[in-house]
Amino acid sequence: PVRSWDQGSTLARRFQAEAVVVSRIPGASHCGLEGAILRRAIQRATGLPVLEIEVPPVIDAIEPTLGTRLEALIEGVLDRRTSEATTR
Repeated sequence: PVRSWDQGSTLARRFQAEAVVVSRIPGASHCGLEGAILRRAIQRATGLPVLEIEVPPVIDAIEPTLGTRLEALIEGVLDRRTSEATTR
């Protein structure tokens, strides 16, 4: 069987991702901790920043918060690029 985190890690490497977003819909998974488990496993396997988000079926109410969280992830990726460039 394919493990979700293993598949996520493989895809991140294949597409040379600089960050990973794990999104889930509340009530649509087998376990409420599934997203956190995936986040930690992918982060350990790849060393990339990983953001776990919960996206309800109606997104209007959380759109501003979601945008802020994604912007913070992008800033982290850009900071990581800068620090990697200066250590080379």
